[in-house]
Parts: sequence; C-alpha cells; structure tokens
Amino acid sequence: MTCSLCPVHCTTDRPELLKSPYPELLYSSSAVPSDSQLTVIHEAILRAETKKSVVVRMIDRLKRQHEQLEVFLKNHQRVVSTIRRLPTEILSEIFGHYVNTLPFRPRINVPITQVCRRFREVALASPALWCHFWARTNKYDIRAVKLQLEWSGHMPLSIDLGPVVSGGMQGLLSASARRWQELTLELPAVPRHCLPSGEDLPSLKRLSVRIRTRQMSLLPDPNPSFIKSVPALEELTLFNNHGSLSSLYFALDWARLRVCTLNQCLLDDTLRILPLFSPGTSLTLEYCTRLGDSISPISSPISSLTVRCCSFDLVAQLLRALAVPALETLDLSDPFVAHETDTGGVIAEQTFDLLARSACPLSSLRIGGHFPEADLLRILGSPHASGLGTLDVARSVRFTSEGLAALVNRADPHPLANPTVVPHLRALSFYDSGHLTEAQVLAMVTSRRPVLQSLRLEGDHCKGLGRLLSPASLKMLRQDGMLVWTPCI
Repeated sequence: MTCSLCPVHCTTDRPELLKSPYPELLYSSSAVPSDSQLTVIHEAILRAETKKSVVVRMIDRLKRQHEQLEVFLKNHQRVVSTIRRLPTEILSEIFGHYVNTLPFRPRINVPITQVCRRFREVALASPALWCHFWARTNKYDIRAVKLQLEWSGHMPLSIDLGPVVSGGMQGLLSASARRWQELTLELPAVPRHCLPSGEDLPSLKRLSVRIRTRQMSLLPDPNPSFIKSVPALEELTLFNNHGSLSSLYFALDWARLRVCTLNQCLLDDTLRILPLFSPGTSLTLEYCTRLGDSISPISSPISSLTVRCCSFDLVAQLLRALAVPALETLDLSDPFVAHETDTGGVIAEQTFDLLARSACPLSSLRIGGHFPEADLLRILGSPHASGLGTLDVARSVRFTSEGLAALVNRADPHPLANPTVVPHLRALSFYDSGHLTEAQVLAMVTSRRPVLQSLRLEGDHCKGLGRLLSPASLKMLRQDGMLVWTPCI
C-alpha cells in the first residue's frame, strides 16, 4: 500500500499513535492501579512493544532507501556537472592557471593528475603544464625528468638551475637546450661548464642571473660572455647582491634588450648602463643602493622606468641625474624603503624637473609615498603630461574637493578659460581624503566621459565610514560602460 503521508510504497501503513487506557494514572505519583487496571496496562505495553518493532523495521527500510537515493543522486549529479561538459581546451587552460600557483618543485606528481581519468588525460595532453623544470635539488628522479620532457612536447622550456643538480639531470636538460626559453641560475654556484653555449640556446629570450657574492670582480666571471653569446635574448634580470658589477658587464650588448630588471645593484653601475639601452626598452630598478653623492647627468633612450623599494635618496638622485626624452611610463608607486615624512615635495619637484628636462611624451604615471596635491596638479598641468592616459595616485595623493575640481573637463571655448588638465585620461586611480562628495566625483567623471573608461577609488570611506558612491551611481556608471572598482564593494 502507499503511505498516507508520502508517495512511498510501503507494505504496512504507518502505525497509529497509542492512547493510554488510564491517562489519569500517568500524572499522579500517589495513584495505585487496581488488579484489573494492571492487566489492561500490561496488554497495552505488549501492543506498544509490538508496534515499536514494526516502526524500527520501517526506519531501517527507509534508511536503506535514503542511502540508495543518495548514491543515485551523487552518481547522476556528476554526470550532469558543468566540469564534464567543459571543452578540453578550457579545462587545459584552467589547469595551466592552477599549476602556476604551485610552489617550485618537481611537477611530475601534480595533484590534478590524480583526480580522475579525464583530468589525467587532459593534463598529460597539455604540454604547457610540463614546461617548467625546477632543477635545484637531487630529488628529481631521472625517469621523472624523461617523462616530463616527453609530456612537454615541443613547447619552450623554463629552466631554474641550482648548484645541487646531478650530472644525469643536467645532461637530459642540456639535450633539450634548443627549447630553453627562460633560464634562471646562480653564479658562481652553477659552473660555466654546466651550461650550454649561447649558440645552443637559439630560443632563450628571458634570463635571470643571481650573483651570490659581492666581490664578483675578484672572481673569474664567465657570465658576461655567456649572456653575450645568447642570440635571441630580450629580457634580463640581474640580482647583484649590492655589489659592484664586473667591468665585463658594461661591454654587453644592452641595446638588444626589450625588458631589463636590475635588483640589488648600485646606482653608479645602473647609471653607466642606462645610456646603453635602445629606444623602447622597459627598465625596472628594485632594492638598489648608492655609494657616492656626485653623479653626472646622463640621458637614456628607455621608454619605461619603474622604481620599486628603493631608498628616497636614491630615487631623488636618480631623478635629478636622468634625462629620458622617450619616456612614456613612469612608475614610482611602490613605497620607498625609507619613510621620511616630508619627502613627497622633493620627489614631486624632481619628477617635474625630469619631465621638463626630458620633454618626453608621458602616457602613464604611477606615484606612491607622500605626494602633495598641489605638486601633482603642477605636474599634470605641464605640457609634457598632456598626453597622459593612465594616472594612479591612490597610494600618494589625498584628493580634496579643490583638487578634484581641477580635474573637471572644461569645455568652455573662451580663450581665457583654463585648458583641460590631461584631456586624454582613460584610467584614474585616486584616494578620497574624506572631504569629497558623491556629486563632485560624478561631476568629474561625467565631464571626462567617454574618454575616461576606468575609475579606481580608495579612501577612508572604505574603512567603515560609508560609501562615497552609492549603489545606484555605481550601477549607472557601469551600465555606461565604465570599469569602476572600490575596495569596499
């Protein structure tokens, strides 16, 4: 029969609730049942125990049915899951992003290969997942290296060579040297004879070199000749451990580099290298230091300069000595190592002088640290910033209503009207000091549309003091095609 409360078919209907034959005895601790009442009560207890056994069997049966339904649902939900319907190409792309988040280690046992058969088949058929070799340990099994080289197909390889690598592994990797596209190594920990010659590395485009000793000039340094012999090199990262560079480095063909990062180098060496680059090169300076105070002015053809985590004195001295006629991107957004309180004015003055001295077509400016609003507006008002398309001052300038008003697009055709500041601005990131209103921000944004396409707003309103832009305003801007980002949303 079918249960009266649910559509489940049962052999026995649910038992009725029992009624006590003498309910008055249940609520009186002094009542004593008579002999006839005892007989009736014993019979009721027997009937209740019989019905209880029936209920227990029904519960067991329902539990088994519940378990069967759970198994059925899980099996069929897996069949209709989105992950099964993803094309192999998209799944491979997802795996690639996942593998890039893994710490450097042998990748022969990537967890995604142990999830299911399809994941393993897709992973093994994706050569890009197996192109990185972290060869800084002897824990790599030679068989695993052979398998990974096989799985990588004909893809370019990324090699990280350390001092503790077996000869067998070096031999396997060197045999595929023509596929090396990126190489990281330490000197003098990796002997020169362990490296292929530059002629055997026709695909090597990115090279990172970490010099472990400060006294490199006192040691035989084969590295410059190795760098010079690599024919296709475009990107170089040099970690110099705050030491002086060997004189051989200055004879390198720096002009062929498109991207260069100098980490922990001396400012004196950096200034000697700067004029050697070719037009269009991007240069990044990280954790650099300086020795002397007297530095001669120099000119460099680079198009992008980024300074990260350097001292305030070094940044000021660099800006003071440099002229960059082709500079398009200037990034001083990362905080300085030294956090002097009143240094922003000095950096702002040096930045203004750099732009005026270089007469460069600046298109992107990112500034960090303390930076007075008036100095920023002075820079933005210079003719060399008229082509600025990206402005990021979210970590430096605390905008006031007067400063924001200066960014409003003035459409007044009168010749005496103030010209528009940075009329080609497409992306703006700034900090609200707590004195701005929603109407002021919307007026600035509206006046700059449709040229302005991206707005990033940070400030005190993101620290529990409420939102500067209401949800309705955000929705309106985003529907208009703007990219609006605020940390508190």
